[in-house]
Amino acid sequence: MSCSDLNKKTLNQRLPSTEQISNSLLATGDENDVDIFFDLDYEVILQAEPDLECSGSPIIWTYITAGSTVTDSFKVKNDGDPNSELDWKIESYPEWGTWTISPSSGNNLKPEDGQITVDVTVVTPKDPLESYTGTIKVVNTNDGDDFSLISCLLTTPRNKQITNPFITFILIKYPMLARLILTKPFFSFFHNNL
Repeated sequence: MSCSDLNKKTLNQRLPSTEQISNSLLATGDENDVDIFFDLDYEVILQAEPDLECSGSPIIWTYITAGSTVTDSFKVKNDGDPNSELDWKIESYPEWGTWTISPSSGNNLKPEDGQITVDVTVVTPKDPLESYTGTIKVVNTNDGDDFSLISCLLTTPRNKQITNPFITFILIKYPMLARLILTKPFFSFFHNNL
């Protein structure tokens, strides 16, 4: 077996199977000095890259009775190269409440498949007069730097019934004012004064 045949065989065994190789080897020199020249032409077949995208953020639940169950959804899609395949999962979600997220992962999602709807169900905490925030983190399982965050907000109103007729009239007449009042900075004031 000649030197050039040996090197050709070794070179071909080291190259990945996804590359198309054509090569020619030229060995020259005398018995004390051997120079080997490689002339390689190859074509690399690039793999299509997926790109995780989520829509439907933020998820907002207001005026929710403490201890009740709420639902919402968001969308996951592969916004990457055509024919790329995305593997994704829910990496984390808020610690408050009891969460059910379905589906919690997916495999081989192609851009051609469109969006996947992810349903979110939460049994809310039993504490009234609270505001909870957090995020759902969705990640590309093959690329930890490719992720989306879904913001979540939940407010539980006070359980005490409003007995002041003037305040009741204003809150019914101006529902946006009622939403403002139910944000956390106003909770303690209205809890103590209504």
